[in-house]
Amino acid sequence: PAYDPYIPESPPDLPLPHITARARMDVLIATR
Repeated sequence: PAYDPYIPESPPDLPLPHITARARMDVLIATR
């Protein structure tokens, strides 16, 4: 999917954006 609402580009509410980015890459690879 080109855009996933569960994976925001810039999560302002999360205190750990780097972990979110890591998880985002994992999801992108998993849903490729």
